[in-house]
Amino acid sequence: MSTNNYVLDTSALLDNGAMVFESLGNSNLFLTTDVLEELSEYKEHKHHGKNATRVFNELGRIRSKGNIWEGVSMGEGSTLKLIKTPRNAAFY
Repeated sequence: MSTNNYVLDTSALLDNGAMVFESLGNSNLFLTTDVLEELSEYKEHKHHGKNATRVFNELGRIRSKGNIWEGVSMGEGSTLKLIKTPRNAAFY
């Protein structure tokens, strides 16, 4: 079975909250530091604050399993890895 790679973005996390981490079996999930910074800005937001907080709570739970910078196994063949976004990086 092939492994899929996904780079999680802010909108996907705000729309689906922590469920994103559970729904992608046999995948490599990548989360950038830029996305974390953006999510942090939404914590107090009226409509998206609840999901932003859920994402940070879930990341705390995942982080307790291992080093998120090196990649943490999330079961069902999935891993999550935090990657540092270079300053002034442009993604198109």
